[in-house]
Order: sequence, then C-alpha cells, then structure tokens
Amino acid sequence: MNVPLSSPDIGRRERELVNEVLDSNILSIGPRVEQFERMLADYLGVKEAVAVNSGTSGLHLAVRGLGICAGDEVITSPFSFVSSSNCILYEGARPVFVDIDPLTLNMDPEMIEKKISPGTKAILPVHVFGRPADMERIMEIARKHRLAVIEDACEAIGARYGEKMAGSESDAAVFAFYPNKQITTGEGGIISTNSSDLAGLCRSMRNQGRSGAGGWFNHCRLGYNYRLDELSAALGVAQMESIDEILAKREAVAMAYNAKLGRLAGVVLPYMEPGQRSAGLSTSYAWRRVLTGTGLWRTCRGTVWIAGRIFSQFTCSRFIRRNLVTARVIFRIQSLLLPQHWRCPFSTTLQKNRWITWLKR
Repeated sequence: MNVPLSSPDIGRRERELVNEVLDSNILSIGPRVEQFERMLADYLGVKEAVAVNSGTSGLHLAVRGLGICAGDEVITSPFSFVSSSNCILYEGARPVFVDIDPLTLNMDPEMIEKKISPGTKAILPVHVFGRPADMERIMEIARKHRLAVIEDACEAIGARYGEKMAGSESDAAVFAFYPNKQITTGEGGIISTNSSDLAGLCRSMRNQGRSGAGGWFNHCRLGYNYRLDELSAALGVAQMESIDEILAKREAVAMAYNAKLGRLAGVVLPYMEPGQRSAGLSTSYAWRRVLTGTGLWRTCRGTVWIAGRIFSQFTCSRFIRRNLVTARVIFRIQSLLLPQHWRCPFSTTLQKNRWITWLKR
C-alpha cells in the first residue's frame, strides 16, 4: 500500500477561480490577493493579514518588522522545520532553544524564563503538527518580560486553544500554504497581526520596500520580492471557502487512527490539552523505544512517515548545532507521522480496517 503523506484537496471551484485569473490578465498585485487577505483576517479574528509567497518569507518579515536585529536573541523550539530558526539568523540574531514537552512536542513554557537574558527580544513558539502551543502561558511570560511573540503557525490553520484561534493574539503569526498543509496556494503564506503599523511595514517589505503612497520606483526601505501572485491567491480563496469541510475530513481521519492504534501496546496517542483543537496537519504517534526494530517502526522504517527523521535532520545540522539544546523527546521516544488528508484510505470500513491491519503488521 502506498499512501502519500500529504495530498492537496483540489476540486472544480479551485480550477474555476484560477481560470478566472488567467482570463483577466491580472496575474500579480490584484484583487484576489486582497480577497484572500480579508478572508484569512476574518477567519482568524485579526485586524490584518498580509499575503506572502511562503511561510518562510512571512516569518522573515515578522522578525524584521518587529525590529529584531544582529545581537538579539529569540527563544524558540528545536523541534521544528529549519525555517523557524533561519528567519532569526537572516537578521543576524541568535535562536535560543528551549526544550519541548514530551507529551505535546511543543516548547515547554515552564523552561522559557530560564533562557531569558538581557539580549532576549522575542519568543517564537511553533505549533508542531498543527497542535497549538500553550499560548496563554507564553503570552503571560512575554508580557511580564516585555518580549514580542511571533507564532510559527505554518502547520496550524484552524487550530484553537479555548475560544481563541492560533495566530490571533500574538504580535504576529505566520501560516503557510505549501501543498502539504491543510489548505494550499501552491506556494504561499500569510502574516496575521492586530497591528496596522506592522502590517503596513510588511506590505512594503514584501514589495521591494515600496511605499503605498509613492510610485513604482519609490523604494523607501530595504525590501524583498515576497509577493503572492494572483493565481496562488485565487487557489487560496477557493480553499478558504471549504476550510471547515477540509478540517472536518482531517479530524475524522485522526479519530479513526486513535480508535484503532490506541489499542496497540506501547503506542502513545497525540496529547491535547482540554479545550484545544488541533489543525490536523498530520497525526503523530509515539511509542517507547522498547518497540524499536519491531511493529510499526520495522514496517515503516525508511519511508517519509518517520517524524523523528524529519526533524532530527534539522536539530543535528552543523549549521545550527552551535546554538542547539537538543530536544529530549527525539532521543527518548520514536515518532510516527501518519497521513491525515482527504485521500487517506478511510472511505469505507473495509478500507479502514485493511489500512490499520497493515500498520499493525
């Protein structure tokens, strides 16, 4: 059985809106980008959303826009994709790693204050696999020490903690829409913020530093070509129209995994704090190292489903190593990352049972 780890949910509506852009001849800096930004801002419950060409670009602009510069320190997680630290290094700042909670796989908020120094300027939590970090505690610490907070919510569109959406109360949050995410624009990302000043600055920097009041050749600051094009934005608009349905499909897959895999000895189901809702990027399962070489690990070894393999490559990178505080969970448990998209073979009870039987071999 060969099931991809990720698969975009693309239908007739997506093709319709993309074709409308092609027929309009407005392929960049047009109305679909503005519409996509409004939809995201409304969905997240924030004042502003700024579309960019990737989550990495969004993280970079958020770091730069908040004034983080050479010599500053930013507290973040070592259990993440490399871009959450690269965006700090772009500005000459230093990522300071805080260990993760072995249950949630997110940054352990009780260890943050031990890492705060006179050079600390911000905290950058990562919502790993779409599971929201403890933002209430992180925001409390940030307010106490007057630190900025940038959420790496690239995997967390739709995630909630209590009544709040991930990305709704920090200084800035960034979501990504690569094809392996819950919704996709092909390549793309969005910065969410409640600061109109920060949003305006990010819009200028994404567009080569142009001023909204000036002409095409009026560059008022250092900028980048981080714009999202109209075709990608049109795809995003169609995806946002169906986001509740897309997330519901993913949640159904996760519940089916939990029901079946929870019966296996040694398997640790994904942990969720009371009142939290995961965004369902993928479902990560852990089991004690005593099972290494047998069961699921033996069956899936060498495939792209091993979460520990994905992130351990980053945490062991020579480029990052001098700043690294290794996450204990990588070495204490193994993680299995299972697909949670709409094409998972769960359309019938027979297919579901065959899939779980294969995993249990």
